[in-house]
Amino acid sequence: MTQTIRDLRGALGEEGAALIKTVAKRGYMLTLEEDANGRGDDPAITDAPSNVRHSYPSSEELETTPDATNFPGDPSLRRAFELLADESRSTMPLVGAVRSAEAQSARVSGRDRPAIAVLPFALEDIASRRLQVLRDGLLRDIIRDLARLRTVFVIAANSLQALSSLGLNSLEAARLLRCDYVCAGNITLHGPTLRVDVELVAVADGRALSSERFSKPLASISQFGQALADEIATLIADEVNLAERNIATRRALHELDAWQVYHRGLGHMHMFTGQDNTVAEDLFKAAIDLDPRFASPYASLSFTHLLKAFLFDPSHLSVEGQLAHDLAARAVAVDPYDPAAHCALGRALWIMGALEEATDALERATVLSPSYAFGHYARAFTDGWSGDAKVAIQAADHARELSPFDPFLGPNQAVRAISLLRLGRAEEAAAWAVRATLHRNAHAHIRRIAVLSLTAAGRIDEAMRLAQVVNGESPENGNELFIRTSRMRPDDEKLFRDLARQSGLC
Repeated sequence: MTQTIRDLRGALGEEGAALIKTVAKRGYMLTLEEDANGRGDDPAITDAPSNVRHSYPSSEELETTPDATNFPGDPSLRRAFELLADESRSTMPLVGAVRSAEAQSARVSGRDRPAIAVLPFALEDIASRRLQVLRDGLLRDIIRDLARLRTVFVIAANSLQALSSLGLNSLEAARLLRCDYVCAGNITLHGPTLRVDVELVAVADGRALSSERFSKPLASISQFGQALADEIATLIADEVNLAERNIATRRALHELDAWQVYHRGLGHMHMFTGQDNTVAEDLFKAAIDLDPRFASPYASLSFTHLLKAFLFDPSHLSVEGQLAHDLAARAVAVDPYDPAAHCALGRALWIMGALEEATDALERATVLSPSYAFGHYARAFTDGWSGDAKVAIQAADHARELSPFDPFLGPNQAVRAISLLRLGRAEEAAAWAVRATLHRNAHAHIRRIAVLSLTAAGRIDEAMRLAQVVNGESPENGNELFIRTSRMRPDDEKLFRDLARQSGLC
């Protein structure tokens, strides 16, 4: 609470202390309305324009336009105030004071989103022409994979190779190219093994964000090049996203740009709670306000409505599913080459029951970006519930290979459990489902899947204990709503109903 009040006072500027007063031994008192009314005769206040906003569909109503006459100064501060109030009630704690925000400098690149340079890897004492070709091909594949993800501004390979003759170190090259992050590395031979060392550095302070080693057999060099590029590109993207999210949580909300607001929203969305989902929804809308041509917030806003339909409010499946579809379609219209947009469209089509169209959209996502881990997970999700369970297991495994520390790791493991359960491999399903429940952001459906899997494996006592927890956190008739939203085949519906009755799931 103390941190929230400091952020709010900082956002309000000089008037912060007067508007939010400390009441000894009681707490805090907001004098905003009284102060605004007291200045109602001031024409400068009365005639202040309202904050113009884009409208978005909502399950309740279109987003309301805040009235700047009820808030001093820049209308964007009203938005920051509202978001901070919501955020204070969410799972993710507020991080960083106003002091931290003031100390945080602007991006080194000066761009509206982070820029990265992937420098040609050094070949240590290797003169083989074949390995030089590998090095050049690896560079271009990594850059292509990063560009296809659409999450960062990527410097072209030709620009990077043109700098190689200047003798600059990695940080000097990155600053010359106006980059926020730089990736460099070495390729060495150790007997029959090729070793690639990769380091990702934040240009602002020269801090190493990640240092990883990849080892591959030299004999199969022609086969693993693209797979290695996929691994490296995913590592880079995940580390940059994490760094950007940390920056976004340290800055005052009203100082964030669209990219940072979007990443702050992702942090909330990945907690999988109703309150965090609401905060994420508001943050994605704010990101769209700041940059309407930024596709990712539309896709993620679509996902918040899908979560409502699937997890938080399944009684409004059709309404929330339609909203998820409309926002995903808008994301595709904004950027037809964004894999996240097509992935959101596929998930929305699935929740609406258009299974074939959903599969087509999800395939487009992974064709656009083969290293897009969430795209492979999304395919695992839809096939795990409604399609080919064996394909689902393969897709889930590939997603974990690409992104082993993904925020969707728990849901990934749960989908694998569902697929195994459908294949009759109950003991394996139970092991994977229990593992999925151990994640901090495990939600009620993951625990429900664990109950069903444990029951199928004959671990009835464990299943019944966990069923009591699930019943306590689920709506009335929760199991039927769960089955309805999961788009199962009739034989799977019967199996799940039988398992639910045995375990005591309501």
